[in-house]
Parts: sequence; structure tokens; C-alpha cells
Amino acid sequence: MIKQQHITRLETQLAELVESTFVALFGNRIRAQDIALQLVREMESGAHRPDEPDAPPVAPDEYLIGLHPDVQSALIRRHPALSASLTGHLVELARSAGYHLPAEPRVVLLADASLAVNRFTVHAAHREREQQSSTATMQAVSIPKASATLSGAQLIIDDQLIVPLIAPVTNIGRHSDNQIVLSDPAVSRHHAQIRRRFDEHILFNARSKSGTFVNGVQIREHRLNSGDVIQLGDTQMVYMVDDNDDDEADDVDDATGPQDSFN
Repeated sequence: MIKQQHITRLETQLAELVESTFVALFGNRIRAQDIALQLVREMESGAHRPDEPDAPPVAPDEYLIGLHPDVQSALIRRHPALSASLTGHLVELARSAGYHLPAEPRVVLLADASLAVNRFTVHAAHREREQQSSTATMQAVSIPKASATLSGAQLIIDDQLIVPLIAPVTNIGRHSDNQIVLSDPAVSRHHAQIRRRFDEHILFNARSKSGTFVNGVQIREHRLNSGDVIQLGDTQMVYMVDDNDDDEADDVDDATGPQDSFN
């Protein structure tokens, strides 16, 4: 159980960091302390006992904070180090409660257009557990070797439409406020999100009812690799990173055909 003094300390530190921003965005409807308290609750409810006897409970190492897109962008713009700061606080909280963290916790601020401006969600998860359950059956389509740069990253939608991934955040869904709008009744209004993080793209399921699948496996979060096949409803997309520097890449014998067919 996390002691009250540690909870109070997290609430105070978070309030000092972002309270003025919260007042500007929410008025008095949401306080920084509200998010701090929900993070604590998610850590406690998500902790599980390992198989080894007398081993300490294992705390979740991933925390997704869902916010209205305007709120999320404002927080990131005004407080770019907020995720890192919250990560440090969560490490301290886990230590104070006697929890074990298998990895440094990761805090992600997600844009969720289905949320009102004065609402937020917090969801905790164990990254190692989810990776073990999903990556065993993941197999990407065979493609020519891709370069490390993301300058040529794109989605090929239903083998017809090519969409370059240029923005830091790309929302995908049926509603017109998404960057990629899919006219597929099996797709949720706000179905998925792709975020650029350093030199990689991360795909998130945005709590859609039908789920988000990569290479036939349902995911909640997945680091995209060139050739990954994404399924949203009845729509299929292939994530590709063009290799502009490798002239030796030739045609390959797979379901996608030559790389030139996507250009």
C-alpha cells in the first residue's frame, strides 16, 4: 500500500509543475492532483504477485493518460518534460510501497478525441507481459531492407492509397476530425493513433470496440516495423519505410510484390 505522505508529495509536486496550465485549460474542473491520485490507484490496482514466493508485487511499468487533443497538445507544448517528471515520481512511489518495477515506467500522454475537455483517463499495463503474449505470433511481411530514417514512412491503405506519415501525431478513425479518415463502418470514430517517437513510430489502439491488429495479433501499443500489416475494422494498411539509400534492394517474392508497386 502506498503511504499517504508519498501520495501527497506526488500531488504537490505535480500541482506545482502544471497547476497554472490546468487552471487555464480546465478552470476548476480538473486539478493536477486528480491525475496524480488516479496514477496511484492504477499502480496499486495493477500490481500483481509474481510466482516466486516472498517476491514483492510487480507494479505496472506503463501508464497511458488520455486527454482531449487540445489539452494533450497544450500540456506537451508547455511542459515537454512532464512525462519524464511523472516517470521519476512513479519510481519513487513504487519504491515507497515495496513494489518491484521490471523496467523504468513509461508515461505517455495520448490524444483521445472521444474525451471532453474536462475529462481524462489513466490506464496502467505491464509491457513485458503484453509483449510476451503478442510478439510470439507476430510475423511481418517480407520486404526489402529499410533505412533507419523515417523520412519516407508511409501507410499503404487497401493497396490503393499512400499516406505519408509526416506529423508527430496521426489520428485514424471514421470521424472527420482525424488526420486519416476511413469510410469503414467497422472502424471506430477514433480508432487508433500513430505517434512519432524519436526514430520510430508507435501505434496505439484508441479504445476502439473492434480492436487494432498488427500482423493478425490484437495490440494496445506496438512499435511499428517496416512491413507490418495493420488491420482496423475491414481496412488493411501496410506500414512502410522507403529505403532511399539502398540501391541493391530488389524485388522479393511475397504477398506485396515489388517495392516499386508502392511508389
